[in-house]
Amino acid sequence: ADTHNVAIQQTPLFEQETSFIPGLAPVSEAVDFAFSNPVGTISDVQDVENGYYIFRVSEIQDPYVRPLE
Repeated sequence: ADTHNVAIQQTPLFEQETSFIPGLAPVSEAVDFAFSNPVGTISDVQDVENGYYIFRVSEIQDPYVRPLE
């Protein structure tokens, strides 16, 4: 990234049912990749409508039910 002067972005955790990831345009490829690979996996370059991306799964959180307040 430094060599090519490209910014690295880390998204917050997101749900599998989402089509929008905060910090990215709607990129369904990112959601599909995140939920079908283990932590540490790095994608090939993804050529999507609004540019090129490389994804890395950095964390997986077990599903849970939020308590009612």
